[in-house]
Amino acid sequence: MKFQFKLEKVLKHKHILEKQAQRDFAEMQRKLDEQLNILKDLENSLKNTYNERYNFIASGQNVSASLDFVQKAYEGYKVMIASQMKIIEGLEKIVEEKRLRLVEATKERKVFEKLKDKKKDEYIREEKKKDQKRTDEINSMLQNQRGRE
Repeated sequence: MKFQFKLEKVLKHKHILEKQAQRDFAEMQRKLDEQLNILKDLENSLKNTYNERYNFIASGQNVSASLDFVQKAYEGYKVMIASQMKIIEGLEKIVEEKRLRLVEATKERKVFEKLKDKKKDEYIREEKKKDQKRTDEINSMLQNQRGRE
């Protein structure tokens, strides 16, 4: 007789839930990484705009229109960076929630796997006992037959 775990369907369901949690976590992590890259690009643009502004001021020439444009771009990048930081903070919270769900799903699956392993070990021990009992009965019958002869 082959070992059958009565809760195999539950274990498979837990495995599916864990895989879904892994996909959800990976997707949110990817979105967070994309937003972090956007932030990095914005920060680089801000730095470049700052350098342009500094160069206009350092040149001492009368370039007030260009300086005004660069100043507005600089301020615009600062606003965009602040907005991007809020987006990232929100995504970080979601990523953490997804990570915790993944951890919980993994724990639940492992509990059922441990239960399955325990039940399988019990089954194996019982089968060995049964085999030993059958072997002992056969040996006993053989001894009785030899004793009669």
